[in-house]
Amino acid sequence: MKKILLICLTFVLFSSLGIAQDKNKHESAYLKIKTGDETITYEFDSLTDFDENSEKILNEITTPNSTNKKEKDSNLTIEISITTTSDNVSTTITGSVTAFYSSIISAIKKLRTQLIAIAIGII
Repeated sequence: MKKILLICLTFVLFSSLGIAQDKNKHESAYLKIKTGDETITYEFDSLTDFDENSEKILNEITTPNSTNKKEKDSNLTIEISITTTSDNVSTTITGSVTAFYSSIISAIKKLRTQLIAIAIGII
């Protein structure tokens, strides 16, 4: 009987410690879009918020409506950074894609998916 009581007490103790540790976790992310001299940064307070809203932001990026071929074929840089912090450990994962407007959206969506998967694995 004492063994069962000891096992139950140990289970409750470690379960409550695990729950207490979850409260100290913090996630943040940013999405930075650079075109020429202009930089736009979107900051997110959680990984869920980033996952939901970054897709909408990326879908709104369009090719410039210009007759100037040089401007149309100019490079765009999109950078994604995800930071997770738990107690004394902070981990930052950053990825960046620089490409023409026409091909950057599919590349950055793949990178975004991979970074989210890595961050979820760390959490």
